[in-house]
Amino acid sequence: MVEVVPMERRGPVLSQSRLACLKRIPTINLTAGCAHACRYCYTRGYSSYPGEGKILLYANTLSRLKKELPRKRQKPEAVYFSSSSDLFQPVPQVLDLAYDVLALLLEQGIGVAFLTKGRIPEPHFELLGAHASRVRGQIGLISLDPEIQKTFEPFAAPPGLRLEQAKRLAQAGIETRVRLDPVLPGLTDDEESLQSLCAALADAGVKQIAVSALFLRPAIVGSLKRTAENREWSRALLKGFEPAEKMRIQAENSMVLALGLEEREKIYGRIRRIAEGQGIKVKVCACKNPDLATGTCSIAGDWSRLPARPRALALFEEPEQPSDPLPGDYGPVRPELFEVERIVLAKGSRASAERRRFVENICALYPQAGVDESEDVTHHQVNLGEADALLRHRRGKRTLVFGEHRSAVRASEEAWNTCPNYWHFSPYSFCFYGCHYCYLAGTPSFWHSPAVRIHLNLAEILRDMDRAATRLARPTAFYLGKLQDGLALDPLTGYSTVLVPFFARHEWARQVILTKSDAVDRLLELDHQGHTVLSWSLNPPEVASRLEENVPAVEERVRAMRRCAEAGYPVRAVVMPIIPVENWEEIYARFFQSLLATVPLQRLTLGGICSFRNAKALMERKLGADNTISDFMARETKRSADGRLRYPVSLRVEIYSSLLRLIHSVQPELELALCLEEAPVWKELSGEVQPGRCNCVL
Repeated sequence: MVEVVPMERRGPVLSQSRLACLKRIPTINLTAGCAHACRYCYTRGYSSYPGEGKILLYANTLSRLKKELPRKRQKPEAVYFSSSSDLFQPVPQVLDLAYDVLALLLEQGIGVAFLTKGRIPEPHFELLGAHASRVRGQIGLISLDPEIQKTFEPFAAPPGLRLEQAKRLAQAGIETRVRLDPVLPGLTDDEESLQSLCAALADAGVKQIAVSALFLRPAIVGSLKRTAENREWSRALLKGFEPAEKMRIQAENSMVLALGLEEREKIYGRIRRIAEGQGIKVKVCACKNPDLATGTCSIAGDWSRLPARPRALALFEEPEQPSDPLPGDYGPVRPELFEVERIVLAKGSRASAERRRFVENICALYPQAGVDESEDVTHHQVNLGEADALLRHRRGKRTLVFGEHRSAVRASEEAWNTCPNYWHFSPYSFCFYGCHYCYLAGTPSFWHSPAVRIHLNLAEILRDMDRAATRLARPTAFYLGKLQDGLALDPLTGYSTVLVPFFARHEWARQVILTKSDAVDRLLELDHQGHTVLSWSLNPPEVASRLEENVPAVEERVRAMRRCAEAGYPVRAVVMPIIPVENWEEIYARFFQSLLATVPLQRLTLGGICSFRNAKALMERKLGADNTISDFMARETKRSADGRLRYPVSLRVEIYSSLLRLIHSVQPELELALCLEEAPVWKELSGEVQPGRCNCVL
C-alpha cells in the first residue's frame, strides 16, 4: 500500500520540461514519485524522489491552476502529463485530482497529452472521449508477458488491459500511440517476443510507436538489485551492461550508463523491421539516444491541427445541470418528533420545477411554519437570529432549510486516531434529535447555524458517488450518518426510494446508513440487493432515557432493526458513546444479551465519548457542569492529538475489555470494532479487535 503525503505546491503548476519533444508544451506533475513503482524508472535518481512506497500529492494543483491560467497572456495550446509521474496511478486522491485538472483544461479549450501505464477509469475515458480532438494519448508497454510486467512494473495495469485501452482511445477518435520504453535487453528484445507484441499492437489499431532502450543510473541499479520477484532476471539484465557506455542524454543533460551504440542499433533495427512488417511506424527517442537519432519521437502527439477553442458562455447563460431525480409520488409524511416553526428556502431550493414541486409538497405539511425565501444565502449560512448558543441550538432544531450542497460527497480526513477513513455523503445535514452528548453540535458549521437541512441536488450527489466508485473499481462504502442521522428525514423526503435502488444496481458503490430512527416502512418495500447496510446507534434504555431527548425509544429501534434484518438487509449496531453510569457493567451486560438474542448482527462497533470543546459546553448547559460524562472527561488532563475530548485511556480499556469479553461469550464469531479510538487503546486490546473494520466501511 502506497503512502500518500499531501503537500502544497509552491511554484507554478505549468512547468517547462528539458525534453526536446516537450519544449513547446508545458507539463504538469500531480505527484512526486509514482504508485506504479516501476523498477527501472529514471525518476528514482531525481532529488525530488520521495522514496519507495511513498508519493507526494500536490493537493492544491487545481486551485493554483485556476489562478495561474487567467494570468497568462496566451493560454497554452496543450499540456503534457506527466514528465516524471503518471496521471492514472491506482490512488483515489490522484485519480480524483487528475479528473478535475483534465476537466478544467479541456473545458477551457486547452489540449491534453498523456503517457500512462495505468488503468484509465471509466469517468476519465468519458471525459477524454467527449473532447477527443483535443486529446493525445500514449500507452507505455515493455512486454506482453505478465510475469515480466509484474516483476518490473508491479503496480501498473496488466499489458492486455493497456492494449485494450489503446484500442478504446483510438476508437473514440483520440490520436493514440504506444511507447516501448524501456526495451529490456535480453528479456524483451528477442525476435519471438517482438513478433507477438507488434502483431498485438497492429490488432489494436496502433499505427506508430516510439522506442528506447533501458539506461542506468545508480538509483535504478539499486532498485533492480532489490527486485525480489525475479532476481535472476535482474542480474541478467544488469550483466548485459558490462561493459556499458557513459552517455549524456538530453532529457536532463545528465550522464547515464547505456548499452553500446552498436547493440542499441541492432535492437532498434530489429524492432523497426518487425513493426513495419505490421504496418507500424517506428520512432527512436532522440532525447535518450542523442548519438543515433535526431528529431522528435512526438511523445506529446501532433498539435499542428487543433480545432478552434470552444466559445465562452454568454452572459447569464447557465451551464447544463443534471436533472433532479427527486422522489415523485411518494407521499411525504411528517416525522413524529420533528416540529417545524420556520422554513428557509436557501440558494438552489427553487432552481427547477421539480425542486419547487418537491419543496412545496413538504411545506404543505407545516402550514403553521413561517417561510423565508433566501435565495442569496447558502444552506450553511442561515442566520437563526440568536446569539446565545443554547437558544440558537434549540431554534435550529425547529428550523428546516432547503438548499444544495455542492461538496456533499467527500472522503473523511481523520488523523491522529485509528479511523480507516472512508467516503461519506450528505443529502441532509444535522438532525432534529436531541442527544445531549452530540459532538456534531460543537463543530463549526452546526455551532453557528444548527438548522436541519435537506439538500436538493440529489442528481449531482449520485453522479459524484458514481464517479468515485467507478474510479476505484472495487466495492466501496458511502456512509450516510457522519454529519446527520441517515433516516430521520426519510419520511419527509422519500430519498431512500432513490438511494437504495441506485446502490442496488451499481457495480461498485455500497451504502452504509447510521440512524436512531425507527421509520423503516419504505425500506422494507425496496429491492436493495444487499448493497445497503443499515446500522443503528444504540445505548441501554437506562442510559438513553437520561441522555437522548426527542429520540425514538431504544425498544422501537431494535424492533426496526429486526424488521430490516428479516427483509434481507445487512444490519449492524453502534453502541456509542458508552457511558459508565452507576452499575454500568450490569446495565450493558443485560442490554447486549437482549440485543444479540433479538437481532442477527453483521458487525458490532463500540465507542466512547469523543467530543469537542463547544459540544461539551453545550452539553453542560443542558445537564449542568456536574454530570457523568463531564466528570469522567475531567479525569483526562490533556486533549487527544486529534482535538477530541475523551475519557482516560485506562478507563476506556477497562470498559472495552469488559464488554468485549461479554459479547464474545454470547456470540464468539461476531465481528467487533472500535470507533474513533487511539493507538494506545488498540495496543492494550491487541487480539480482541482488529483496526480498520469499523462501522463506516464494508
